[in-house]
Amino acid sequence: FLPGLRSLPFWTPPNHNSNSKANPTKVSIAYGEPTVTKVVNHLESNYLAIKEEYMHAVMGMGRKTDLSADNPSVSKPLEPDYDVNLKGEHASDKLHSGTWDWHSYILNGSIQPKFEESCPNTTKIIKEMEPMLFLNNPFGFSFF
Repeated sequence: FLPGLRSLPFWTPPNHNSNSKANPTKVSIAYGEPTVTKVVNHLESNYLAIKEEYMHAVMGMGRKTDLSADNPSVSKPLEPDYDVNLKGEHASDKLHSGTWDWHSYILNGSIQPKFEESCPNTTKIIKEMEPMLFLNNPFGFSFF
């Protein structure tokens, strides 16, 4: 506990007050904090573009596979850049029991060139928020 330091969820619960004239399913973002609201609105407005690129670059959907050529080629999806099976704070036995991958655009404050190459649209969308990113900071992360 650090007095004066607060951590808020990005979304607040919907208003279920029956006397309220507000939309009962409407949530507010971080209690109206302007920077977080701007970031969330920007990402939500680009959701479909980010999802499409994720499905292509990470999941490999829609990639070319030509096994009939003289030199058969299979275009590989973006490889994960973090091994959750290593012992450490995110080790499988400590954090979860499922399977997941981590594909970083910003890792410990540094932009990852492989992500930029594989996900140019998502990179552009994130760069539009550059003043709010933790670049050159060991606590800066942005990832799928």
